[in-house]
Amino acid sequence: MIDIQALPIPQVLGYFEALAAIPHPSRHTKAVSDYCCRFAEEKGLKYRQDKANNVIIWKKGSVGRENEPAVLLQGHLDMVPAVAEGVTFDFLHDSLKLDVDGDWLHASGTTLGGDDGIAVAMCLALLADDTLSHPPLVCVFTTDEEIGLLGAMALDMSDIQAAYMLNLDSEAEGILTISCAGGVTARAVLPVPAGALYETDTVPAVLSLTGLVGGHSGVEIQKGRGNANRLMCEILLSLQEVIPSLGLSDISGGNADNAIPNRCVSRVVIPASATGLLQEKADQWEKIIRDRFPLENDIRLECSLPKESGEEKDVFSGESLKAALCSVLAMPDGVQTMTPGMEDHVESSLNLGILQREKDSLVLSFSIRSSIAEKKQGICNRVEAVARSIGGTVSYSGNYPGWPVKEDSSLVKLCCDLWKERTGKEMIREATHGGLECGVFSAGIPGIDIVSYGPDMRDIHTPKERLSISSCARIWEYTLAILERLNRSEG
Repeated sequence: MIDIQALPIPQVLGYFEALAAIPHPSRHTKAVSDYCCRFAEEKGLKYRQDKANNVIIWKKGSVGRENEPAVLLQGHLDMVPAVAEGVTFDFLHDSLKLDVDGDWLHASGTTLGGDDGIAVAMCLALLADDTLSHPPLVCVFTTDEEIGLLGAMALDMSDIQAAYMLNLDSEAEGILTISCAGGVTARAVLPVPAGALYETDTVPAVLSLTGLVGGHSGVEIQKGRGNANRLMCEILLSLQEVIPSLGLSDISGGNADNAIPNRCVSRVVIPASATGLLQEKADQWEKIIRDRFPLENDIRLECSLPKESGEEKDVFSGESLKAALCSVLAMPDGVQTMTPGMEDHVESSLNLGILQREKDSLVLSFSIRSSIAEKKQGICNRVEAVARSIGGTVSYSGNYPGWPVKEDSSLVKLCCDLWKERTGKEMIREATHGGLECGVFSAGIPGIDIVSYGPDMRDIHTPKERLSISSCARIWEYTLAILERLNRSEG
């Protein structure tokens, strides 16, 4: 047990301890949602709970500030459940075991839920304290953020009136996020009529491209890392030039549309007389790829001749295969635009995360991102145009909105000015290419001015997750300063 009262900001960490006692992994947030509702009832505050277990709590402005524009404060209720090796823990029934190590708050053997329990705790502390100076507050606690922004996407925002929003779901003190990407998953199906049965003098071969670094398409797409799926298509197209009768019986690369694929494996059929040529070309291509990506040191393109025949009867070959491979390479890829005025930040991109064969088609799965809805749609249109050129189709799922940079944001200016006043340091402004709940709120409440920030956390989503207590205290005081100064600074 830890003594919360002996720590800085016990009024905040006390609520965090209460939340930690309630199991609240993603998809299991009813109990913690009900806790927030009971809190509102006890404090005599207006609230609403919806079917997704989202909770909204309203509080009037402090004396003399009742008629100012409202501020929305937001965090999510769910946490990622992860347990250290050898630890027995039931996330559906057990309370987290909080502990302190110096400046760091952590949970013994499990994730802490600082992402994003600390935001909820700060909001509850704000709502509970009637001595603070603030505009009208709207505190929104969403659910299932960690598995796709599901609660925010399901939230009815028609009764939320706010001019500003403070999202408290960042993990690095001193960084102010001012934009995020929206995204959609595109599934392109490229028809490739299968060829006839090959002659008996053909043999199967397997090409395995491995060792690329890969990475997250939201935060690492700008690093120019090799995409194994696209590289394999380029290799196969090149091989067709020297082995015209080459057939493709299977191909598989990538596991997630939002991950840059680091491996791709294809199974081909070639004349027995061409095995030496295939190995020669594979060796050449390994060198070519290594030269293109000199920082990716473990690249391998291995060619093997399996003894078993496999499923070589139904193969893609000839002009139909060439058309499909050309279409994959003709589709846009990687970074498309950078954020104006923030040239180090990606604005729009796409990633071919999954490539596989399904019956008589090549199937591609893309993660398409942009903070600008029109640019996201423009990328979709280009993918569709290429697919349709050979009779293919594209379907979409998981569409979520972006949050564009607000060039004249008074909230960003205030936050940066206050940070400089309080710390003597410049606040770092950042536009993330990942998806945030801020994008959903930006689309749902037109004109709202949004920023995202938070205290220092380390190793989130792992059993080593920890939260800086001193940073929490600074962010708490910083939030109070924003609320005290907001609106007044414009007068």
